[in-house]
Amino acid sequence: MSIQELTALLHQAIADDDAHISIKAGISHSSCGDYFRLLRELDSVAGFEINKALQAIPQLNEPQVSRHLSRHLPPGHGLFLGNSMPIRDMDMYASPLINMGNKADSAGPRDYAGFSTADNTFACSSGGGRASGHTSHRVGVNGVGVPVAANRGASGIDGVLSTAAGYAEGLARPVTLVVGDLSFLHDINGLNMLRTRESRPPLTVVLINNKGGAIFSFLPISGEVGTEQFSSLWATPQNVDLEGMCRAQGIPHQRVTTSQDLHRALTAAWGLNRHSVVEVITDRGTNLDFHRKIQGQVSRATQAAYSLMKRPHRISNQNNLIPYSSIVISPLRILELTWQRYSLPLSQPLTTA
Repeated sequence: MSIQELTALLHQAIADDDAHISIKAGISHSSCGDYFRLLRELDSVAGFEINKALQAIPQLNEPQVSRHLSRHLPPGHGLFLGNSMPIRDMDMYASPLINMGNKADSAGPRDYAGFSTADNTFACSSGGGRASGHTSHRVGVNGVGVPVAANRGASGIDGVLSTAAGYAEGLARPVTLVVGDLSFLHDINGLNMLRTRESRPPLTVVLINNKGGAIFSFLPISGEVGTEQFSSLWATPQNVDLEGMCRAQGIPHQRVTTSQDLHRALTAAWGLNRHSVVEVITDRGTNLDFHRKIQGQVSRATQAAYSLMKRPHRISNQNNLIPYSSIVISPLRILELTWQRYSLPLSQPLTTA
């Protein structure tokens, strides 16, 4: 059984039976190491391509914000991710953990001098893990990692600002919240709570303002209806003076419109040691194109790299020879599979039928 088949089995069993599954698979130590090595190599390629793609985009964009935050968040800080695009962008574009041996952030033309998606020549360094948007996981910040939290999906965009403030209180450390404009507006009263809690651990709000719901542009419906109809029915455009909202509550506010200003504004906000808002202006109209461009570039590069890794010969990586032909995914054999139905008592009756 292949790893892909095992994954499909796991997903199918969980979805069909709503059950707890315990699997013990016979996996040799060498096959685990080979598979992990393969993923690290491909992750390194992806990281390099993300960096290259972002450097080629002159405009300030949302993937760049996530990449920058994952690299520069101060040690000792926590990170709270808003629903919709912030958590997806951080999961997709955050820098991997540096202390796991990933060179994706520092890889340059020398590391990949032999790589080209056109002729499938390839050389790379090893890679590491990816970021996650779930509580207690880590992103690669200064090689240390930080606690990360987010509201569960069913909670949607309600109360994100207040939840992040509570998260900072629980951690007893500064927290940076990455949130979209609609989520921010849904909990605008949270600004008043910040005003009255100046002695609490500081919350730095990175407010991604694309004047609406950019995530809806990723849905098929965006290409099936007219622009005006899509904007009014799906994109939920807003033109609220967010700086004025912050000023009314006495919360320091900065407005960022360029890539050059982003680092300076975040550094200033973190240095305040008090609650503040950094409003990052992005273009909802080009957001989808930027995402597709980056993902397409990464996809082509990793596919080319994977094809080359399967070739039965050695490939030079500077002064080292990496035997990619030894990266073979061994079949898995399931020794035991058990499942059982379970239920949890509800503290309150269901609110839905």
